[in-house]
Amino acid sequence: YNLTFKGNEIAGISAYTSRYAMYCIYVNGVSEISNNNIHGEVTSGWLYGIYLSNSGGTNANRAKIHNNMIQVGATTTSAGTLYGMYLTNAGYFNIYHNSVLANSGGASSRALYATGGGGVELVNNIFANYTAGYALYVANAFSISNSNNNVLYSPSGNIGYFNGNTLTLAN
Repeated sequence: YNLTFKGNEIAGISAYTSRYAMYCIYVNGVSEISNNNIHGEVTSGWLYGIYLSNSGGTNANRAKIHNNMIQVGATTTSAGTLYGMYLTNAGYFNIYHNSVLANSGGASSRALYATGGGGVELVNNIFANYTAGYALYVANAFSISNSNNNVLYSPSGNIGYFNGNTLTLAN
């Protein structure tokens, strides 16, 4: 249950259509994913940097994702939808001090995608999408409980999504 994944480098080239650098399901307890460098190689890249499903800590003992560098996609590919971090039914995570880049994939790509779960805190992260996609895509109101001091960048698309497309922070 408790997962500790620290200080790794995950690089890859793959011809498979579903490419996950890190795939976690039913990881519960005081888990920590930190100080990892996840990046794709020039010809393909990852479609998912960190994929978390049905996972999390508790309000008193939160799981942590911090100090990771994540890059999905590659400038030489136009792969389908890319996700730097994909959270589905993930709760009570502190997501702090990460740099996440979606480097290709088009209008449906997301540096961070969150749906279901709850109690996730986003603090001091960089979520960048160099394509026409989203820096931050939040599908449910309760997915993210706190978001402060993050840098959101998507020069060709929407900076975020919550109850509709959001072009700027003011929106």
